[in-house]
Amino acid sequence: NAMEFGTAAAEEWVKGLPLLGKQQMADAARWERWEAQLPLGSDICKVLRDYFRSYSVPVIGEAPVTVSSAAVTAVATPSVSATSLPAPPSAQMKHPLPARVVAVPTATQPSTNAQSPQQSKKEWRAPRNLKEVNEARASRRADIERRCYAEFQPPLMPNVLQHMESFHAAMQITTPLTDSAWEVLKPRLYAQRDAAEQIEYMREEQMRALQATIPDPAYHAMYSQPVDPTVLQRQYEAAQAPIRKKLGIYADDLIRIKWKKGKLLTRDNCPEFAVEVLLYARNRFVEVERPHDLPPDQMTDESDPWF
Repeated sequence: NAMEFGTAAAEEWVKGLPLLGKQQMADAARWERWEAQLPLGSDICKVLRDYFRSYSVPVIGEAPVTVSSAAVTAVATPSVSATSLPAPPSAQMKHPLPARVVAVPTATQPSTNAQSPQQSKKEWRAPRNLKEVNEARASRRADIERRCYAEFQPPLMPNVLQHMESFHAAMQITTPLTDSAWEVLKPRLYAQRDAAEQIEYMREEQMRALQATIPDPAYHAMYSQPVDPTVLQRQYEAAQAPIRKKLGIYADDLIRIKWKKGKLLTRDNCPEFAVEVLLYARNRFVEVERPHDLPPDQMTDESDPWF
């Protein structure tokens, strides 16, 4: 609306916003201090009614049926101005209360003395100590997280919310989250979602990289202790024993069948004999034994010298 009066008027209006905000915050603080002075468990509505009970404007009765409502309004209803009302006693207090708005019903307006169901409900009370403030903010946070999970597609998770400025600003308020307040907050969360998700993704990547650099305590304990070489040698020999046994069986088969248990071996064919036996035993082991019983790393090159 300020833009309708020109750019200069809009700039002046914007300059006055900080002062207006400070005044509103000061008014709210005075109300909270006034409420804190009341005895614990006091009914605020009853206290306010007692302040203004003797200063209410007399209610005008209903006009006769034969007189039109316009005439009743013009004749029977007195003109009441803000300056003609006596000042309530709260005006002289340190924290003055707001002026009461007095409704004068006419013949066509029903009486509003009976409380509505909404008025009969327990009214929200401002928190008075740090514990109540934390409880109110926790309840508001849970309500925001529930709405973000239910109304966003895909759901907006709490770990992403913590990177949004609008969420942190909303958490500074201790009043319950209303539907109208949620409709104001919701588009701001939409606008800040992409940037917040990017920040959360980078944070998770940094955490994964950090965890990768931290050594495993069990691994460190296992390899930091000194090991006796003889113990390692015995463990290695025990692991190689089944392999060497099978290699020997395959070699004996070739020597018995093709070389007649070594009777055909001469000085000239010794190199041929050695190469043929080694290749046959190794290839036979790879073809038959390794795919079924042993992993690839069980047979090492050290088996050939032993063989």
